[in-house]
Amino acid sequence: MAAKMAALPGKGRGGTLTMSLAYSAKTPSNYRLPLMLMAGFSAIILGLIIATELRVLLIPLVGVIVAIFLLMVPMEWVVLFQVSLSLVVAGFATYLANGSAEPQWVAYLMGWMLYARLILHQVSAGNTDRVRIANFLIPLSVFFLIVMASTAIARTPIFQAFVASKEYLSLWSLLLIFSTLSVTHDTVQKVWKLVLIIAVLQLPVTLYQYFFVYSTKGDSGTGSWLWAWDAVSGTFGGSKAGGPQGYVAAFLIVHALLAFELARHKLLADWWFWAITASCLVFIVLAEVKVVVGLLPIMFGLMYWRELIRHPLALLCSLLGLAFFVAALPKFYELIHYSNLGQLGFTSTQTDTVKMLEEWFDPYWKNQVTGELGRITQFTYWWRYNGWHDWYHTLLGYGMGSTQGGRFAKGVLVLQYAYTLDGTVTSTLLWETGLLGTLSYVAMLLVASRLSAKLARVDGIPLFDRIVLRMNSAGLVVFILLISYNAAPIRVPSVQVWMILMLGHAAYWYAKTDPRCFPQRKAAE
Repeated sequence: MAAKMAALPGKGRGGTLTMSLAYSAKTPSNYRLPLMLMAGFSAIILGLIIATELRVLLIPLVGVIVAIFLLMVPMEWVVLFQVSLSLVVAGFATYLANGSAEPQWVAYLMGWMLYARLILHQVSAGNTDRVRIANFLIPLSVFFLIVMASTAIARTPIFQAFVASKEYLSLWSLLLIFSTLSVTHDTVQKVWKLVLIIAVLQLPVTLYQYFFVYSTKGDSGTGSWLWAWDAVSGTFGGSKAGGPQGYVAAFLIVHALLAFELARHKLLADWWFWAITASCLVFIVLAEVKVVVGLLPIMFGLMYWRELIRHPLALLCSLLGLAFFVAALPKFYELIHYSNLGQLGFTSTQTDTVKMLEEWFDPYWKNQVTGELGRITQFTYWWRYNGWHDWYHTLLGYGMGSTQGGRFAKGVLVLQYAYTLDGTVTSTLLWETGLLGTLSYVAMLLVASRLSAKLARVDGIPLFDRIVLRMNSAGLVVFILLISYNAAPIRVPSVQVWMILMLGHAAYWYAKTDPRCFPQRKAAE
């Protein structure tokens, strides 16, 4: 029987438009028998492999058996497993492997498997009902078309395109699952409760990384990292030399505020808020995330500007508190992190936070040893070698994977240029998808943020989800603000999955909400 989508409103108390949440996404069973037969056959083959000691085939076959199992279980289990795998397992395994990209393939392969799982679900359910498509999917579709067109025109080698496609295509299966209403409302709420648990989990992981991983640096044999704060990146991946600390800090700030709002409305126990806040503060202090100095006031303003305008006294107190925090944090970092750098032979320039920021945004800064470019230098470097004299590559880029270097495949630009071209999202997208692809990507985030904000004011949506939508609206803006920070939203599965979950939540509720439920602008008098 086809699942019914709760997109039609009904009359609630006082004539308010409400929505039914009766949509059911029970796992269809008409394809389980073939899968069970395949699993049984694979188990027999596995036994023969073990008996004949053909160990080279062991890992692929185990992967096939796991994939078959995941195709058989309910969609809810698969989605929760992918979220846990991406935000915890793959990232922390990458960290323990000191930045090796191989563990990330687990999350990417799971993403590809979700496409097959979604197709089986849709075919077996026989669902022919139309689903309303969220408006931000239009610029996202344009972005994917540009990626595919630029890759095809550039005649990117097939293997290189396959390796790069894992970062551009595989994880977006989660968005399709949400936007096609292939999961229930209960599953959606469980996903965000799981994300809150993962936010709390960052606390013990942070303490372990700072006090235990750093203390063993002399035995690591890498010699690639020096400071204790570099070893802190939570479960989001990276290496002992550094990781996506800025995005982990943003993740914790957003979910600390989310926990505060949920606790304030009696939808979450108070201790959850305090636990996530402790996790957030400890991470910010130990990871030395200087971007928080500018990020926190912006995020706070995005989330609470309506309340602050209505209450001037609260606005004044908030501004004073934020000003104190922003002014004190760099000095606090200097006291606990930089105080002993002089003993290691560093100059005062390297111990001064302001000077460090100046180096980041110097349009001519280059590191001749590591090949790194400054955040602004990456843009000027791209324009220098493209610009109007090469309008085609300026508009469409060189195709996906062209800036990526790795063990299995090296992009064409890696072989042509001496510097790293994929240090930030901006640089990566400009080189690989051109100006049009970059603008489509940014437009997608802007439109999705605005849609989340609109949905957060729809009375028919449950309060829990409206609060999540409100926080996600600000969270998506953070991805725009950090677009020139590093390349984590493209290269790191945990960061990309977090972004996709925010997009998916907006797409899910847009598909379930009748247009008449949306708040209308008041006519000008």
